Formats: sequence, C-alpha cells, structure tokens
Amino acid sequence: NLDNVRLMLYMINDYFYRIDGVAQVEETINNEAFIALLVNSVVDKYAADVHFKYDPKRLMSQFYPPISTMNVFTNFILKKLELFKKQEPSKTLVIDMLNKAFGLVKAITTLLVNGFETEAFTTWRTMHELEATLIVLTKYGQNVINGYLEHMHYADAFNKVLPPEECDRVFVDIKSEMKAMALKSKDTKRFIEYGWLRYVPDIDKFSLKLNFRDGMETIAELQDYNKMYQMASEVNHSSPLLIYSRRDYFALVTILNLYDSFFRLEKVFRIAYFSLLSDQEKHHYDQVRSL
Repeated sequence: NLDNVRLMLYMINDYFYRIDGVAQVEETINNEAFIALLVNSVVDKYAADVHFKYDPKRLMSQFYPPISTMNVFTNFILKKLELFKKQEPSKTLVIDMLNKAFGLVKAITTLLVNGFETEAFTTWRTMHELEATLIVLTKYGQNVINGYLEHMHYADAFNKVLPPEECDRVFVDIKSEMKAMALKSKDTKRFIEYGWLRYVPDIDKFSLKLNFRDGMETIAELQDYNKMYQMASEVNHSSPLLIYSRRDYFALVTILNLYDSFFRLEKVFRIAYFSLLSDQEKHHYDQVRSL
C-alpha cells in the first residue's frame, strides 16, 4: 500500500531541489533522462524510508512519561519565549540563551526517542555548559553580563569576523587584559572563552581557573556534576566509552541529568517571563508548573 502523500512530498522536494539554479528549466524538465533520474531517486528514497528503514531498537518512545512530560512543559516554555525580542545581544542575551537551552532540551528528548542515547548525553553536556553560564550571568547581574558581551567581541576578533583594523584594535585590548592577569599568549583562547568570569564579585574566593570544570562550573555551584561532565566529554571525544557503552545506562543517566538541568533553567525562565505577565497569566503558568 503506497503512502501517496509521502511519495508526492519526496517528488516535489526533489524536483525543486534539482531545478534550482538550472538555466534552461523547460528543456531540463522535459528531458527523459532528467525524469528517469528524478523518479528513480524518489522511489529509492521512499523505499528506504518506508520499507527498509533502519530502526535501532528504541528504548524509549514519545509516550514514555519522563519524555512526554518534559516535552509538554518545554513546548509551553518555548511558545512563551516567542513573546520576547531576540538576537539583540546587548538587550536579549539571557532570553537568547534560554531559547537555545530549551531548544537543546527538545533535541535531547528527540535523540532519546530515536535511539541515540550517547548523542543525547553529549548534547546534555552542551546544555550543562549553557545552564552554568546562565546561572552565573543572572546571579551576578549586569556588570558580569557586560563582561560576557565584551568577550563575545573578543571572540569575533579572534575568529576574524571583524574588519582587519578593528581586529587589531581589539587584540591590543586583549593583550593588555591578559598581561594584567599574568597570562601568556598560549592562554589567549581560554581567556577569550572564560576571562569574563573575572567580573564576578569576590572572584578570588573561587581560585579562578580559565576552564569549565574548575572555573565556570565551580562559580555556578554545579561542581557536583564534575564526574558527569567528564564522562560526557569522554563520550563526546570518541573514546571507547562511546563505542562500547550500555545504551540503557546512558538513556537513564541522560534523563536524570536532563531533569536536574531543566529545573534550574526553568527557575531562570520563570523570573524573566513573570516580568511580562498579568496576574491571570501568572496564575495559569503556576498551574501548569504545578501539574
């Protein structure tokens, strides 16, 4: 039994992809060789998708309560985030980070449902880095946010996104700041990524190091996740742990850490979101949150 809609969608998309940029469209679409190539390609794709589809024997489905519950609330939050302006870093940095963080939640549940447990776990690692950044920024306020934005500008210069004369000027500032911190040229990338942490009040009490585990994660008070972060890093860097891991173990470890991170991110979101709500909307949000 043919799935006619699926077959036609393959045909339509392949057709427009193949004629995009073609100079002689009429001549091409009436060419028998083109038609044969298009039809054969579509039939192969349809067969591969419907009849010969690879299924990695999924451990979880979209109906598994920890997944379905997470998806409900994440969808709710992502819809509410549409109320905010975005992509203006000087004004919307925290909102932009929240939007990406909850997008990663969706990515993780999608990977779990499709049988990619280790990939879900390494995506949690990225999300964990983002949540640590958000916790530090929102805890210590505008001065630290300004420092983060400054280092975003430093990163643009490092990656040569800026005009050459602007890059030169920025690197003068970078070298000056690094000299004040007694850093060497080999520390440039780490300084650009984590040097903004120097704006955290009373930073000396943290014994600042320019990395994630001993710097960012510690300042965010998430050091209890050191071992999880290290394990995710090993998986991410194609160690034997990636190849010979137990799928059920990483599925459950990912779910547990995902929920921990989600609850912390939701607290940050709730503070930002509530500033725009009426009392009735706040009540509605709290009802959903409680459920």
